[in-house]
Amino acid sequence: MMTKNITTQTLSRLPLYFNYLTSLPADKKNGNISATAIAEALGLNDVQVRKDLASVSRGGRPKVGYSASELMGDIGKFLGFENHDGVVVAGMGNLGRAMLECDGFADYGFDILCGFDCDEQLVGTEINNHSSRGFGSGGLQ
Repeated sequence: MMTKNITTQTLSRLPLYFNYLTSLPADKKNGNISATAIAEALGLNDVQVRKDLASVSRGGRPKVGYSASELMGDIGKFLGFENHDGVVVAGMGNLGRAMLECDGFADYGFDILCGFDCDEQLVGTEINNHSSRGFGSGGLQ
């Protein structure tokens, strides 16, 4: 992977490319894809897409394109999806419970450890094998 400095505009487009690539059918993920095809699918300029991808990938080959799976790996690695960080959810309301019920965060490098809430009725409950802990008056419990 290249270690160039990239612009904030390029950084803002990388998740678009990653999401597009992950949404491809399995047979296309195992094949090659061109910067032009990505640009057309996302309504972007193909030269800009090529430059963006060159800043984070080993590069495609003329007339062949990029290996879709390798490109997903390169973009994911650059965005830090291979780095797994433990996180906690503060607040076990609707959004907090939904986050604990969702298994998709691990795909993006976030391992949810537990949830916290000040509601004593929620403390000690489990959601999707994640415990809910209390803040309590003496600090975290």
